[in-house]
Amino acid sequence: MGFPYVATFIALLVGYTIYSAWARLDARYPIVGAIALFASAAASDGLGNFALAATLSEFSALLVGAGVLLLLVDAWRERHPGRSSGSAGPSAPHSEAADPPEQR
Repeated sequence: MGFPYVATFIALLVGYTIYSAWARLDARYPIVGAIALFASAAASDGLGNFALAATLSEFSALLVGAGVLLLLVDAWRERHPGRSSGSAGPSAPHSEAADPPEQR
């Protein structure tokens, strides 16, 4: 019995997805990773390593799913800004308005 790579990847991805939603990281990061893994899967398939290509394709599909989930969370937050707790994660820095210029 070998090392459970898929189960480990899923556990790490779930942890990252929860942290990313809490810290409000860019939801497109997992999708960029999925594109890189799709390219790697295509290269390994072209080189004849079909088992690696299948595993990388599975990982990339999971990354796309996590990215879509994070995009849905972001869209929900934009539609319901009052429902998300302000203390749930780091907030954006508050910019103070500059003093208006004096009018004569």
